[in-house]
Amino acid sequence: MIRFLPSFLKSSVTMRAWAVLGVTGLLASCGSPKEEAPPAEAPAIATEPAPKVSMTEWSLLEMSFDEAKALSPQHAEVGQYRVAGDSVEVLKKDDEGKALKVKAKGHVFIEINLPDRATALCDEATLSVNEAMLYGGPIMMQSSRVAKSTSESTAFRITDHLRVQGRFEMIKPEDLMQTILASTDAMPIAPRAETAKPTAVR
Repeated sequence: MIRFLPSFLKSSVTMRAWAVLGVTGLLASCGSPKEEAPPAEAPAIATEPAPKVSMTEWSLLEMSFDEAKALSPQHAEVGQYRVAGDSVEVLKKDDEGKALKVKAKGHVFIEINLPDRATALCDEATLSVNEAMLYGGPIMMQSSRVAKSTSESTAFRITDHLRVQGRFEMIKPEDLMQTILASTDAMPIAPRAETAKPTAVR
């Protein structure tokens, strides 16, 4: 059982500015003119590790419920959970018509109304008054800490704690900031549009 909500994540996180790292050049030594230089080896291509949390995932997790509603066709509220998605079906209501159980599918966003606000993303979720079950690559953030599944078969169960069934990883605030910055640096820069030169009219 992972103490993720709220006792596990009570401390507030202060983001630190990250220093810009310089790149040092390689110096090659020159041999004697009479000596034949050995054939140069092909330089090794450095591969950057894939970001643990992409800029898109972080932006979605940072959304408010009102922002998620504006982007999603359907939404609902049940207990402490507020959910938006491509499809949100109310499975059970109380006598006053309030939702007691809902099922959401497709680009699901969930906001958990706790003292330390938490948000989650997944492909499918079943929510009742007491718990939320998340399937299909779930990811959850609270107080700048992220729990992210590393398998499509991983499921999250959220009550006042997070319980995980399957493989996942915990990402600390400092690692989250590093991976967001790495994801931003990897974004391609759009080429600048060239202004057409006016032609002289004779």
